[in-house]
Amino acid sequence: MEQIKVRVWDKEQQKFLEIGDSPGQAYPHYSDHLYFVLVGKVDDDGYDYEIDADILLCSSRTDKNGKEIYAGDIVKYSFKDGSQINTRYMEIIYQSAGFKMKEIYRDYWLEKTNGVLSLKQGKLLDHKGETTDLSQSNDLYWTEVVGNIYENPELVMH
Repeated sequence: MEQIKVRVWDKEQQKFLEIGDSPGQAYPHYSDHLYFVLVGKVDDDGYDYEIDADILLCSSRTDKNGKEIYAGDIVKYSFKDGSQINTRYMEIIYQSAGFKMKEIYRDYWLEKTNGVLSLKQGKLLDHKGETTDLSQSNDLYWTEVVGNIYENPELVMH
């Protein structure tokens, strides 16, 4: 059985927490849902302190550098055309029991002039919000994690 990997974003502390059972780390609990508590901290009633957190699943895929890709990551999804590298900036989301890439913007578009299709450069927002399946890097396209929606919100603000 494959182990499920997650990352925990603590909304209160505004940081990712390590998962473990040492003080200051997040520890998983299960009842009717999965939640995390902050080890070594209790609430006003003396119970384990439940973290207000986003729990982000690992896609079990890696980028071109071998870095694991999680929901909430921002990736560059690129291909090479001659000497030009063309990139779509995508947010990784978990939707309908699968991982998808949601477009933020791209730095290219196709334009037809006098019957000839050519690649143009510049920021294009026409496809913002469109989704496609998260795919592995291959000979044509590659994926590179460049940040996440929590620590790098400026990557999403386009």
